[in-house]
Amino acid sequence: MYSDIFRRLVEHSPEGYAYHEIITDCEGNPIDSVCLYANPAFERMTGFPKEDVIGKRFTEVHHRFAELKSSWIDICGKVALTGKTARFEEYFEDTSRWYAISAYSDESGYFAVVFLDITQSKNREEAVLQSEESFRITLDSIGDAVICADHSGRVIRINPEAERLTGWVFDEAKGRPMTEVFRIVNAHTREPVADPVKEALVSGKTVGIANHTTLIAKDGAEYQIADSAAPIRDAGGNSTGAVLVFRDVTEEYRMQEALRQSEERFQTLMTLVPDMVSIQDPDMNIAYSNWNGFGAVAEESRLVNTKCYETYRGYEDICPDCPAVSVLDSKKPLQIEVELPNDRWADLRVIPMLDEDGNIEFFVKWARDITERKQMETELSEAKERLQLISDNMLDLVAVTDLQGNYRFAGASHRVLGYDVRTLIGKNVMDFVHPGDLPQVKEAFEEFLTNERNRAQVTYRYRCADGSYLWLETLGSFLLDETGEVSEILFNTRDITDRKQAEDAARENAHRFYSLFNAMSSGAAIYKVLNDGANGKDYIVMDFNQSALQIENKVITQVQGKSLYDLRPNIDEYGLISLFQQVWKTGEANHFPVKAYID
Repeated sequence: MYSDIFRRLVEHSPEGYAYHEIITDCEGNPIDSVCLYANPAFERMTGFPKEDVIGKRFTEVHHRFAELKSSWIDICGKVALTGKTARFEEYFEDTSRWYAISAYSDESGYFAVVFLDITQSKNREEAVLQSEESFRITLDSIGDAVICADHSGRVIRINPEAERLTGWVFDEAKGRPMTEVFRIVNAHTREPVADPVKEALVSGKTVGIANHTTLIAKDGAEYQIADSAAPIRDAGGNSTGAVLVFRDVTEEYRMQEALRQSEERFQTLMTLVPDMVSIQDPDMNIAYSNWNGFGAVAEESRLVNTKCYETYRGYEDICPDCPAVSVLDSKKPLQIEVELPNDRWADLRVIPMLDEDGNIEFFVKWARDITERKQMETELSEAKERLQLISDNMLDLVAVTDLQGNYRFAGASHRVLGYDVRTLIGKNVMDFVHPGDLPQVKEAFEEFLTNERNRAQVTYRYRCADGSYLWLETLGSFLLDETGEVSEILFNTRDITDRKQAEDAARENAHRFYSLFNAMSSGAAIYKVLNDGANGKDYIVMDFNQSALQIENKVITQVQGKSLYDLRPNIDEYGLISLFQQVWKTGEANHFPVKAYID
């Protein structure tokens, strides 16, 4: 009876099954095998009709697979002669399929093989590997430092730029708390700064790193940094970790601090050293001077009724660049900036003082030392050129628009979109947005302008010059004029096309897995293991496929979240728990005792 049941089970099994007798040489070494039985699933999987296999030698049937022949006979021969079970994977070119093969022997000289089609699993593994490799290459290629953490705040990824700034290589950083690898303090107070990754995980929102933040590397080196942390979500929207993106702004910070200190010194200097004010007659005689600024001559030379050119500059005649000469002719005020022979600059203002007849009686010469201002203007011009060079070589796209969204400036990095950046000036950003994304982009733009939020972020598709579209993520910030009013908008844009494609692929893979899970003809269940998995209460049902629900005659809400003990109070009598515990601890597959489902 049992043999008949067994034969019927094998005949209708979705897994391929074949029974062989091993053939050995005169020294007892396996050299071939003869197939004695094969079930229908074996025919479907291998592509060989039963009549072409049964009674035939393996080398006759598989003569085209030299590499398969050697491994097959070696492995299965050992199984037949030693009785030790073997498991391996093989790729069949005729069917273009991968199979997981289990070989076992219940009688010396014979062996049985069970085939399981694992092509989809192999394809998924390959897709995941390719996706992981693409993500790794992208992560390693970007200029910003990136650290990824799991849901507990421990490091799971770190790119080369982050390794450079933190001083931690990936192998050392992996699994460590983020606060150990990413140590940040306030640049002024030296007090620790709150962990942005923890805040992002708790709040579920993007968290910006505070200003004046200093990163202390493993070797003690310090960097000024800026950027943000954001939660990582799965296809279901659940937070699975966080990504921290930051960049080295040490040089920018140093320049800003130096400029700030320079401005403070300049203001103090101007308060303590007033400008030169000198009142003179048309013959260039000094009538009054405050002897400050350019008039700060030696004490013994501070004499009125002396010629200005002699006293101030030591000349014997009127200065060749004297601005007062034109004022004496025109009788109109004059303001000019001049470079003096001693490499200094002065802002000179000459104001005529007229008598009752309209003749010049005196004139006031007001001179401000603007040498530092000129130097700052030169530095600012050079800084602008450097910033222009930086923006032209950034991976991100930097642009400035008016409040209607019309381009006023576009960095050279816009060339990646296929445009000559000069052709973008004057055009409206909305003209390039994908029609499907235009309503939400316009709404975000209007809300940004109406609420006058300092920053706003939006994701959308942007039309390239060739008509194709790229996914972009844009962060907008207001620029203020000298009166403090909003005058322009600064857009910092990043190409996230690869990220969007990766997200879509991840969602598709998850959907395929769930579809395959529910389409299986065999019952399948997924359990979460608590504690050490020593009893039925430690195995909590996460999911049952449809076949498993039919076997148990239940709906998903009746089993999900329940323990094995809840479903089968006498589960410990089946011998399943020790088997489950072994599988869970070793990671190796095993079979259920048949008696567990006799009832």
